[in-house]
Amino acid sequence: MNSNVRNLVEQLSSKGIPLDRIPACIRDLGSIIAEEASLSLDEMNIEMQSRGWDDFEVDEGTLILVLLFMTETLIESEPGRSLWFESPYAEPLLADN
Repeated sequence: MNSNVRNLVEQLSSKGIPLDRIPACIRDLGSIIAEEASLSLDEMNIEMQSRGWDDFEVDEGTLILVLLFMTETLIESEPGRSLWFESPYAEPLLADN
């Protein structure tokens, strides 16, 4: 695991996100950023809450780490391949499990 991913996992874990929920959290936040990158942190938090992340708060550090992860994904991806944060969906990915 590279250091950016490790830092992101540690950041989200320290915010109380269970390890098994971290991928869904990253996917939801990445999707929000991909849809509207100019949102403020407050607006991102409202979007995350609308997707069921009521006790989660996006802060500047988390945003930077997710942006780094998204950038690495873009750099390493194959042309024409669908990316994890580009997929439109109708329901929250946070899992109602």
